[in-house]
Amino acid sequence: MVDASGADIESLGDLTGCVALEKVDVSYCKQLSSLDGLSGLPNLKTVNAGGAAVESIEHLAGCVALESVYVCNCENLASLTGLSGLEKLRMVDASGAGIESLGDLTGCVALEKVDVSYCKQLSSLDGLSGLPNLRTVNAGGAAVESIEHLAGCVALESVYVCNCENLASLTGLSGLEKLRMVDASGADIESLGDLTGCVALEKVDVSYCEQLSSLDGLSGLPNLRTVDAKFSGICCMGGLSGCVSLEVVDVNNCEYLYKLCGLSESRNLRSVDANYSGICYINCLPDGDGRLSVDVSNCKSLMSLDGLSGLKTLVSVNASQSGIESIGDLTGCVALEDVNVFGCKEVSCIKGLSGLQNLETLNASHCGMTDVSALSGCVALKTLKVNSCKELSSSDGLSGLKQLEIVEASSTSITDIRVLSGCVSLREVDVSFCKGLTSLEGLSGLKHLARVRAAYSGLTDIRALSGCVALKAVYANSCKSLQTLDGLSGLKNLEEVDVSECEALETLDDLSGLQIIDSINAKKSGIKNIQGLTGRIALTALDTDECRNLNSLDGVSGLPQLKKAIFSSTGITSVTALSSCFALEVLVVSYCYRLSCLEGLTTLKKLKILRANGCMITSLHSLSQCVALEELSVCNCQHLKSLDGLSGLPRLRSVKANRSGITNVEGLAGCVALKTLDVIYCRRLESLMVLSGLPQLETILTRGTRIQSSEIPEHLKSLCKED
Repeated sequence: MVDASGADIESLGDLTGCVALEKVDVSYCKQLSSLDGLSGLPNLKTVNAGGAAVESIEHLAGCVALESVYVCNCENLASLTGLSGLEKLRMVDASGAGIESLGDLTGCVALEKVDVSYCKQLSSLDGLSGLPNLRTVNAGGAAVESIEHLAGCVALESVYVCNCENLASLTGLSGLEKLRMVDASGADIESLGDLTGCVALEKVDVSYCEQLSSLDGLSGLPNLRTVDAKFSGICCMGGLSGCVSLEVVDVNNCEYLYKLCGLSESRNLRSVDANYSGICYINCLPDGDGRLSVDVSNCKSLMSLDGLSGLKTLVSVNASQSGIESIGDLTGCVALEDVNVFGCKEVSCIKGLSGLQNLETLNASHCGMTDVSALSGCVALKTLKVNSCKELSSSDGLSGLKQLEIVEASSTSITDIRVLSGCVSLREVDVSFCKGLTSLEGLSGLKHLARVRAAYSGLTDIRALSGCVALKAVYANSCKSLQTLDGLSGLKNLEEVDVSECEALETLDDLSGLQIIDSINAKKSGIKNIQGLTGRIALTALDTDECRNLNSLDGVSGLPQLKKAIFSSTGITSVTALSSCFALEVLVVSYCYRLSCLEGLTTLKKLKILRANGCMITSLHSLSQCVALEELSVCNCQHLKSLDGLSGLPRLRSVKANRSGITNVEGLAGCVALKTLDVIYCRRLESLMVLSGLPQLETILTRGTRIQSSEIPEHLKSLCKED
């Protein structure tokens, strides 16, 4: 074996006489134009010259043992001269080559596989005609105009002519009794009539064949299992009649297809995908032996599911965003597990689902439904989605559904969820934007409840969540009437609480005892103190942005896992409570107008980002030991006169001090990682000379300053920008 792939060799002459040689790899040898030296080697079995600069393979003539030849992506190779009559040759890969003909493969009687995909100069498969052992031909993306030369290839099993834009016919395949797969996707074919008699055919792909108007030619094929005709021009499916083994049919986005038909004898049918098609009705789907799924989503012309009624093997129906007006036709579909009628605004009643004991999932969001009482006997129901059903005012019908795990009823008119009290498996509830819902009564004590979403609802309290021992997350943001978090205390698995914009909420004291709580979002709420956070050792993120009544950080001291804290636009006067929050990485205290000192941050060795815009701070000396600091923003800090305290910080990459009161940037000396400096409108700043020793600087924003050109190091002048 010789492997010289990627080498700079120009010739193979030195291999002359290597009579025992079996394999040669010269792929991607960009200087190699000829295979000289291989001629007549009696034991040579494999040659790989893929991607090389070869212009000819004529020297392979006489290599009587040759079995495999790879000349893929040989753009300079126009001919396969040299292969003719090689009786042991089993595989040729010339994909992407410059070949113009396959005539040289005549007589290669052992040939099993030929790949000429994306050969843009190849218009014919001449040379393959009658090859008795040929099993696979890949001409996808080639310029072939005809495959008639495949006639007589009696062993042929797979043909790929996908994306052959010049191919208008499959003439040549008719009667090939071993042919199992044809991929003609994206070709210009107009008919499948040439597949008549291909009795072994299992899969046909004619997707994106825009000129194809019917599936005639497939009728009665006994082994056909999969037909993919998506995005094709078909207007009828009658050509599938008698395909008794058919399992999967994909006709999605066939805009000219007006009905589902031709499938009545396909008792093994498992999947029919007709989404975004033009179908108006469904006709004679089989009640067969398998588990049938039907997708007619986004079929705007489909007004009814008539045709599905009573199908005992139907397990899934997706009619979302379709034009259907009722699901009454699903009556009697006793095996039905999944129904999706999302966005079907005319569907106001779900009585067709009544008593379906195998139904597990129903998505009826954005429908016109007014009640869910028909679900009372759907004992297997696990997931119910009725979001944005504006007319839905009651959840009656869900009581006692012991398998129910997920209920999404956001933006509905429901006012009471007490019927959920018997749904003992419930894990997630979403009643966000239910303005009339004032209580979560009904959820109390549910042992598996892990997540509750009630944002923008009318809640006044969440006491009903007490006893929900598995609860992990509560989202009650923008509940304007919520005054207390009583009910959460002692929930040992609670990790996340969002009470942002709860203006009536004044305290977080009810979060005491929550040992693993990880994240609290209370921004724009009415909280006055955060003392209830004392001892919350697992807390990593806290947001109290725009809590105008918050004046102290008492409560955060000693939180060992706190990584991100946002206190911007609050009334705090000090950050000393953070001095023992050693894990803190991000701190935001912007526009805390009473904050004049950063004392307490000296000990924060992991602090990476500090934003203190618009504060009253006068010094940055407290940052001198913050060795991990990468980004600092002190914009609009008018009382800040210098950047002293930053000198030598090894990771500092960005400093934004625009519109601040700084008079110099001496404090940046030794900040060797600094890339960006923003001093826009720092009108007292007169010199940047100290920056001359900072090797990583890329951008300096100086608009509105009084810095003279002479006060800018020469090599930094090109980095100064006015914008």
